Amino acid sequence: MVMALEEHGEIAGLASSLGGTLQMLTGGVVVLIAGPFFDGTALPMIAAIAGCAAVAFGLALTALPRVTG
Repeated sequence: MVMALEEHGEIAGLASSLGGTLQMLTGGVVVLIAGPFFDGTALPMIAAIAGCAAVAFGLALTALPRVTG
């Protein structure tokens, strides 16, 4: 999060609050999606974590520039 705020200088507080809000909203949506699948085991949580990791990886591949060496 610190690296994301580095470029925002005087509005770093606003950027930080926006980042926190987006994290809380995303967590709430994931709970809403994974909650109905809860069956007393860790499997729904593992699936939710794996799904979030896959989405994050896909977004990183899409958003970050390719480095050629």
